[in-house]
Amino acid sequence: MTATRRWGGIAATLALIVFCQQQVAQAAEQAKRQTYDRQAPVLVKADEVEYDQQLGIVTARGHVELSQSDRVLLADSVSYNQKTGVVTASGNVAIMEPTGEVMFADYIELRDQMRDGFAKDMRLLLSDNSRAAANSGTRTDANLTVLDKGVY
Repeated sequence: MTATRRWGGIAATLALIVFCQQQVAQAAEQAKRQTYDRQAPVLVKADEVEYDQQLGIVTARGHVELSQSDRVLLADSVSYNQKTGVVTASGNVAIMEPTGEVMFADYIELRDQMRDGFAKDMRLLLSDNSRAAANSGTRTDANLTVLDKGVY
């Protein structure tokens, strides 16, 4: 690898880091302005809903739509484990935030009342119409998102 190529890669990585820091700061500012009630009821719409009492797992399949306050999750299938508090969504997943951002993914796993999570093959449409994509992303404490192999 030539020195020019290496410096180009470093510059691109630094640009992505600066972009992500700006987006996180912008999202944090918008989040301060928005009130999100985590205790509000979750409305469920699906073709089929199944509850396994022994395992404590609720599974919704087919055109699933979950909404709570102004946040909406769409997917082909969503499961909620009442014992662990883990929500998994798979197939054509989209999460629309009250701030206008939309995240698309093939698979999402959310924990701690959706404060922490993991997404596979994710794409982001930000409120300013900019876009980003990554092989995967991890969200921690509802305010830090790390993208793996991301592009903007």
